[in-house]
Amino acid sequence: MKNIDFKSLVIGVLSSIIVFLVMGQYQNGFLRVQRLEVVDENGKAVIKLGSVDNNGSIETYNASGNLIIGITSSVDGEGAINTYNANEKQIIRLGSTTDGEGTVTTFDSDGKQIVQISSTVNGEGSVSTYNNEGYEIVKLTSTTNGDGYISTSNNEGIEMVQLSSTNKGKGVISTFLIKEKDKKK
Repeated sequence: MKNIDFKSLVIGVLSSIIVFLVMGQYQNGFLRVQRLEVVDENGKAVIKLGSVDNNGSIETYNASGNLIIGITSSVDGEGAINTYNANEKQIIRLGSTTDGEGTVTTFDSDGKQIVQISSTVNGEGSVSTYNNEGYEIVKLTSTTNGDGYISTSNNEGIEMVQLSSTNKGKGVISTFLIKEKDKKK
């Protein structure tokens, strides 16, 4: 089977929808279904359009029948796009924060979060990276008064270095020392 790139898939889906709408308008009616599936030559669903929890949903599947793209809504009713690798492990999530602002999260091949681009509670940009244990190790964001802030942490997620500024506009570099735990004899 020939591989179809995402852009071609979207064009095909949108073209199909337009054809259905035009046909429906010509007949003074419309097509209304609870679920629509596009199948391959073997009858396996490759695209599913439908409803999940009363919200619209579009899902695409690979030749093995594994979900590779899901376009749905979040629990709060906002848009969400999720992409998966061939083993159905999530690799990208585009969605919204609880405050309704955009967020992009990437995952490794095992489905562990590695990068998140989002916003702060004040609506300013934020980028965080994570190690393979799930600890945040680098954060680029802003302070509560809108100044830049960079933080690096060790492999256990303990903050070790900060770069920021004071409320008077002076640059600050802070480093932290971890005391060794008392060793039992």
